[in-house]
Amino acid sequence: MEPKSSTNQKSNGSSTHPSHAGKGDAVIVHGLPEFWITKLLRRLPKKTWLYGAIILFVSFNILLGYEIQNPQILRSKAAVGQAMISIKPSQRVLLGDGVFQLWLTVDQPVAFTRMELAFNPATLKLTQEVSWIHPSLNRKIMMTAMNQANATGEIALAVGLDPTRKAHAPTGTFQLAEFHLAPNTTAQNVTTTIAFTASALQIIGSNGIPMNVISKEAGVTLNPVSTVTPMAVTGTPVPTRTPTPTRKPESSPVPTKSPTQILTPTKRPTNTPTPTRKTESIPITN
Repeated sequence: MEPKSSTNQKSNGSSTHPSHAGKGDAVIVHGLPEFWITKLLRRLPKKTWLYGAIILFVSFNILLGYEIQNPQILRSKAAVGQAMISIKPSQRVLLGDGVFQLWLTVDQPVAFTRMELAFNPATLKLTQEVSWIHPSLNRKIMMTAMNQANATGEIALAVGLDPTRKAHAPTGTFQLAEFHLAPNTTAQNVTTTIAFTASALQIIGSNGIPMNVISKEAGVTLNPVSTVTPMAVTGTPVPTRTPTPTRKPESSPVPTKSPTQILTPTKRPTNTPTPTRKTESIPITN
């Protein structure tokens, strides 16, 4: 049994030799080549390895928990989209009912929108229910009714992407909704605004990341009255139109008839008749 034990000691090499083990709390490393790092690891006490493992385990769990709570923290900043929401027209004069439109401009496809419009209910009022008109963002989550909006001066809207139209998530510039407003006061030349509540604005892209949102308000003038005094207009005499003289047709000159030349016949000389010579007959005597 002893020779077998000695054989095992030889096969294990320096890792089991008491001269290599050093103190009882030293780490025994098997099968590593005799490099400087091997010698360093052999001299590390067991407590150092234990502390290192605990530190790595705790650090990993902290990072994992932080990533779960903030899933986008390690994503590229280039993935954050930009959005601008506005009201058209941005300036308007209202004497009666008028239509306003909500428009959105984004650089990435949109999956969810939430917004809140604020107006002064003492000066403006909705005359119809808000109409949401986008065909893809048509999953209504929240929409304030007309009576409630006129009482509070707030219009809250929240809509999402229809699951059946994920391939048609809108991007670029497009219209979301429209609403009708009219004056709720008889006061003249009243100016007011329709604005977005910044804390209630949220546009989320189809990648699940909220976008940076910029909003633009609209200005409205109610019941305008012109204060310009009309200037007295002096009548300018209208000049009498001088009739254009009728052009008389010019008479064509009658050509003067040249006198007919009277030809005097030249009297031809009368031919003197040639006397005819008479033949004398001679009587014949028998």
